[in-house]
Amino acid sequence: MIVNRATRVFKKIWAVIFVLGCQGAFDSNTLIGIYLAEYPYGTEQLVLNSDGTYQQLFAPTGQSLQVINIGRWEVRELEGRKLVLRDAVFVDNGFGEPAKTKTAPRDWLLQMKKSPWGPLRLPVNEDLGIQFSKIN
Repeated sequence: MIVNRATRVFKKIWAVIFVLGCQGAFDSNTLIGIYLAEYPYGTEQLVLNSDGTYQQLFAPTGQSLQVINIGRWEVRELEGRKLVLRDAVFVDNGFGEPAKTKTAPRDWLLQMKKSPWGPLRLPVNEDLGIQFSKIN
């Protein structure tokens, strides 16, 4: 009886540690770096700099990356921790297709996800499996 109770307690503690570990720690140093997102029609690169600025680069399939936007980034608590790209450019229409019209820049909120065994990632469209993955 005591062994079963101890086993249950141990399993609950392990589950809590696992869930907290899957969320990972996010601070500015963790976020700084270069991220890539692969779309069916091209590649987007996001560079988060230590001074709070970012660059968005985009390349249609078969072409070279070009800077399409420069802005500021921050981390906010908005229904979980989010990376906020101020005045971002959206290259995708939300359905895995290129945006046909240029819209006014607006803030882009990206959920930050990290597991203990994988790189930091920023999902763009989880239904389509599109995400920014940290490469450097």
